[in-house]
Amino acid sequence: MEVMGPLDFILDMGELFLSWRFCVGLAVTARLRCLAVVTIARYPMFKYATPVLHVESSAVATTFYCGKLGFEMKFAYRPDENQDDPGYMGVARDDVWLHLSSFSGDGVAGGAVFLAVENVDIVHAELLAKGEHIDTEPVHQTWVNREMYIKDADGNSIRFVQPGASA
Repeated sequence: MEVMGPLDFILDMGELFLSWRFCVGLAVTARLRCLAVVTIARYPMFKYATPVLHVESSAVATTFYCGKLGFEMKFAYRPDENQDDPGYMGVARDDVWLHLSSFSGDGVAGGAVFLAVENVDIVHAELLAKGEHIDTEPVHQTWVNREMYIKDADGNSIRFVQPGASA
């Protein structure tokens, strides 16, 4: 959050524009209330979540997530550059990020991640073309999603979900 001087601090709440300049002539308590509204209402605390999946082998995970699923390696940390493991990696595809860790204590294998996609059937065709095993073929769920599941070598379930897809 950028820190601004009181005369520059403007809050946009829909059609309401509230400026500290309007509070200057008010009583001290009114000014304090004005600052409290400006500070609290403008900045949401949570921005995004990034799942951390535990993997046993960084090399196997890289082959799966980057080679099969089409993610791109964004960073990799290894305490010993001559060894693949332990390692902590960040991979991304479009707007989705996953972190993969082979450090002990970073989760347990067998987790699950929900990836919202535009079209499950296109992802299904892409994975079949790469020879990937599909655990759950694309199916319309009773909760109005179309879903498909696969697993990585460590048993982590990758769930591709097309929200709101009707049968």
